[in-house]
Amino acid sequence: MVRANEEVNALLTHPSAKAEVSIVSVEKVKGLDIVCKGRCDLVTMDGTVMVDLKTCEDASPEAFGKSFMKMGYWMQAAHYLKIAQNSGMKVEKFIFVAVEKQKPHSTALYTLDASSLEKAFAIRQRLMENLSDCIARNDFPAYQKGVQALTMPSWIQ
Repeated sequence: MVRANEEVNALLTHPSAKAEVSIVSVEKVKGLDIVCKGRCDLVTMDGTVMVDLKTCEDASPEAFGKSFMKMGYWMQAAHYLKIAQNSGMKVEKFIFVAVEKQKPHSTALYTLDASSLEKAFAIRQRLMENLSDCIARNDFPAYQKGVQALTMPSWIQ
């Protein structure tokens, strides 16, 4: 159970904790106003912590670390912290609470180290600039146009 973890329970029962907090800010990028939104699982309103709960198969550092990168959770942290800052919220740290889906629902807490967070902010900024360019051109490229052929891998017999 999630509350069995004393560190998680302390966050959940923090006197100023608010659950499901929506944050909206407007960010000027290359002269365009871009509305940015996020919905935090939990924020302590004293400005200390923003928390996101993630269910997973394995909350160990190795397994969750892989999921963390694959699912882009690092970008979520940078985005939420930036929109919080832009909206006037002071947040000291972003914590991910990893909760295993299977009993006994083991939990672990993670945060990005400072250099990784700086990289995430830089990548987010580049993506915001790309978005601004797409909005200005009204062109949002994705994949190739037309029907693409897929080939089965050679190991399939």
